[in-house]
Amino acid sequence: MEEQVNRLVEKTWVWVLILCQGKTSLATTVTSRLNALHGKDTPIAVYIPMDGYHYSRAHLSSMPDPENAHARRGAAFTFDGPAFLTLAKNIRQPLFSSSKTLYAPSFDHAKKDPVENEIEIAPSSRIVVFEGNYLSLGKGEWKEAARVMDELVCIVS
Repeated sequence: MEEQVNRLVEKTWVWVLILCQGKTSLATTVTSRLNALHGKDTPIAVYIPMDGYHYSRAHLSSMPDPENAHARRGAAFTFDGPAFLTLAKNIRQPLFSSSKTLYAPSFDHAKKDPVENEIEIAPSSRIVVFEGNYLSLGKGEWKEAARVMDELVCIVS
């Protein structure tokens, strides 16, 4: 895995998407290495897991077939694709000294629900590392979000 990380870190990407088993470990490692190579106090890379875009359990309960929604939690339709697309488009906006910090949701595994505005995306962030199973799904909001990314990477472990 060290060789894969080195290859990824050697490139300068505005966006990286990682799909694989062990995706969280690899995404956090790449993000940490990019920030270490940058060598400044202000991180240049930020990691955003797709887990934060799970619909809440309350939202799943409000769906037309709540039993199916809960049973299939983790399927593409149980994620908030529109919210992810909004973030992807907002991140792609030009940066100015007046640009505001953006926020992404995280996921609280103990509560089994997303936590809104938990991950800070500072205007100094130049590389955003997303990871998740549906980021290159090829339909709906996922397809549109993939179009705004500079690089889509699938690493098979």
